[in-house]
Amino acid sequence: MSPILSKDVRAVLFDMDGTLLDTERLAKRAFGEAAQSLGADISDDLFARAVGRVEADSKEIFLSELGPSFPFDELLERANLSMDRLCLDGVPHKSGATEAFSLLEQTDVPFAVATSTIRAVATQRLAGAGLLPRIKTLVAGDEIENGKPAPDIFLEAASRLGVAAEHCVVVEDSSPGIQAAHSAGMTSIMIPDVVVPTAVARRQAHLIMSSLFELVDWLRP
Repeated sequence: MSPILSKDVRAVLFDMDGTLLDTERLAKRAFGEAAQSLGADISDDLFARAVGRVEADSKEIFLSELGPSFPFDELLERANLSMDRLCLDGVPHKSGATEAFSLLEQTDVPFAVATSTIRAVATQRLAGAGLLPRIKTLVAGDEIENGKPAPDIFLEAASRLGVAAEHCVVVEDSSPGIQAAHSAGMTSIMIPDVVVPTAVARRQAHLIMSSLFELVDWLRP
């Protein structure tokens, strides 16, 4: 690890939506529009419970409230089309994302993106935000057996980087993500986005920050 960093951080694992990309607000709007087109409404609580989850888990959460016959696959397809439309002019990334990447690149600290989103969609969104060329390691939701809050995705990312879990820092916006980092034995930093953190996530997060700029300041001496 480069001595330029102020902490003994040997790898940083970033969540994507809501952490690197400012897409959760767009996703909430897209799912709302898609649900209305199918004659349903998505409550704030229902959307919040699905944030940070892999597709299979999200489907289970939605069907538990909307009913087992609700056409979730069609909902997802329509929501993705709405997201594409909302991102025609590019995918917005969070303030401080490029600065965080630059600091880690300058200090030779490897980083990865570990997202519950499937790889095809994740690469499309990261490319639309202009971040994809800088990301050498990406672990997606369709590449692991158990989604967050299970630790699988972060353990896989750490394995691909060749860094032990105890030397990894996870940056997350969602409560399931913080729970996953905790279960993986990693240091976790929460930067809340559209969903209020659960009491469990607040207890398990090592730090709660307001932005990626605060993360950069924390890492920098």
